[in-house]
Amino acid sequence: MTQDVVKSKHGDIYSRLMALSQEALENAYYETAYHTLVAAMHFAHATSDEHRLQAVAQVAKTQLDWIDIHNPEHRLSSQSSIQRSGINMYKSLITQARADLLIVQRQNRRE
Repeated sequence: MTQDVVKSKHGDIYSRLMALSQEALENAYYETAYHTLVAAMHFAHATSDEHRLQAVAQVAKTQLDWIDIHNPEHRLSSQSSIQRSGINMYKSLITQARADLLIVQRQNRRE
């Protein structure tokens, strides 16, 4: 993929997605923060960027910690997912980002 596709007149797509995710989190739009972070993960995977996949996993952990501290009753919090015996979406995102990282690392070694 060429850099022309990765960058637009508004800057790097990944960086914008990460910034939007953080902005959404800070304004308590947790679902928006989560889904924007998922989009950033997909972009990092599509561009085979190991560092960005690692960053997504770390930011997902940081965002989950933020929600757990500032709004533990929210449906995306760890407490809430435990109470309903459900799967925490952020933990799933962390797992997916790490799996994508392993895939990209293997692909990059082959090339």
